[in-house]
Amino acid sequence: MEQNLAAPAVCPQCGAANIASARFCSKCGIKLREISNLELRYATFGERLAAFIFNLIIVLLMTALLTHFIDLIFFSPAARAAIRINDTTISPEGWTVIWIWFGTFFGFGILYSALCTGLWGRTVGKMLIKLKVLKSDGSRVSISRAFVRSLAYQINQFSWGLTFIMIPFTGKKQGLHDYIANTIVVKTK
Repeated sequence: MEQNLAAPAVCPQCGAANIASARFCSKCGIKLREISNLELRYATFGERLAAFIFNLIIVLLMTALLTHFIDLIFFSPAARAAIRINDTTISPEGWTVIWIWFGTFFGFGILYSALCTGLWGRTVGKMLIKLKVLKSDGSRVSISRAFVRSLAYQINQFSWGLTFIMIPFTGKKQGLHDYIANTIVVKTK
């Protein structure tokens, strides 16, 4: 009878020792092979920008759809017409529509990014570019950490992108939102 003398697979999420051939952690259940199959090459600014553009298109389309339904349900035709600028002024109803649109845009953006990153480690844009978000130690990102990252990401957008400019100049290609959430973005195979 031959014994398995290979080193045990240590789970990067919970630290549990597993048999060397394990595909999933026996304690927390994360996929061990997923982490070992990653090529730990940090995503470049250009790759992250391309993923951002794809995600922006998705969020804008979903925001337009959601606000259209909100508009149809809650606002009269007069309120919808009030958003048009007449003599460089916007009526109170028009401002309400504008704030609902911005709230929906940022709210949906936060939820979209947090849920996709927490569940799959990536958003649709990152899937297309073959990027993945991990904790700095290489383990999977939880939904709560993904929510913090997504919230910080949205707040950073108010700086007109200045906090994203730091990505090419840091060792692990991290933006401020990555530092806040202790995450990295890597290129997958």
